[in-house]
Amino acid sequence: MKVFNETVMKLPQKIAKEATISFMSMGFGSGIGYLFVLILARWVGPVYLGVFSLASALMRFAEVIGKAGLDIGVMKYVTENLGNNMVEEGKAVIRSSIKMGFILSLISAAILIILSKWLAIDVFTSGQLLRQVLICNAIGLPFSVTMLIIAGATQAFKLLKYKALVINIIVPIMNLIAMLIGLQISNQVAITIPILFSSII
Repeated sequence: MKVFNETVMKLPQKIAKEATISFMSMGFGSGIGYLFVLILARWVGPVYLGVFSLASALMRFAEVIGKAGLDIGVMKYVTENLGNNMVEEGKAVIRSSIKMGFILSLISAAILIILSKWLAIDVFTSGQLLRQVLICNAIGLPFSVTMLIIAGATQAFKLLKYKALVINIIVPIMNLIAMLIGLQISNQVAITIPILFSSII
């Protein structure tokens, strides 16, 4: 009974701590994201920024197909297994989700690469530049999907800080660093490598 009371008393503190971590990391990530766009707009101009925005939107769509809700599903089912003291079953769910997500994201990436010419030239009339950015981003898709599924799995262990650290802090910083490096080479490189760089690193 005493242990139960102590657990109940600590629960609000844990919730408040996790909420604070989430709020602060989201604020930080948003700030880095705005800085990224401002620098990109200033140094590459509206045409390149437009291409980057289109590629990012298409990449997010492909990412949704690639992860197929597995990041949410793994959190739900692993939590249930852990609640029933079925640790091995929980680990099996994580492994299966990562495998399935990797395969689906490979398929999604392949489709994006195959359709890249049609999307870039016929649909959005943005030329070869958009196609090159799409292909480069598609290469990083399996890695970003795997990262999202693993981040979802950590939440099943009631640990939000790891997902917050990776998604809201590390990824935006990697995007910014890659873009700044790319600017030293060319505008094309600056809009091509950020998503690929942050996905793989």
